Amino acid sequence: MKKTTFTLALFFLATGISIASKNPIEDEKKDSSKVSETKTEETTFITQLSEDSQKLTVSVSGIKDPYASISVTNQRGATIQCTFINEQTNEFNFDLSKLEKGNYNVMLITDQEIRIKRIQID
Repeated sequence: MKKTTFTLALFFLATGISIASKNPIEDEKKDSSKVSETKTEETTFITQLSEDSQKLTVSVSGIKDPYASISVTNQRGATIQCTFINEQTNEFNFDLSKLEKGNYNVMLITDQEIRIKRIQID
């Protein structure tokens, strides 16, 4: 009797979970014929370090956040240099000639994401 009751309980539990997992709203979201396509500009983040002059050039595009920023940090997370991104400027230059040899992070911070690229100063 206990085995039968336990088996029935598991059956109803499994049935309830499978019914609950079918969400008609999710099915509508997955149907591509009901969704209008919108083209969004993809964010680009490119860093170029000039080895001889220790100048860092950062190119960004597709940023719509008015509070987005680019910062150079050391390995401990301390900010060395930081600048905010405006829509008119797509290229930013940083003078890293006074930094000690080592690894540094270049961070793009927006309201949607944080991207990090590592650079090495020799």
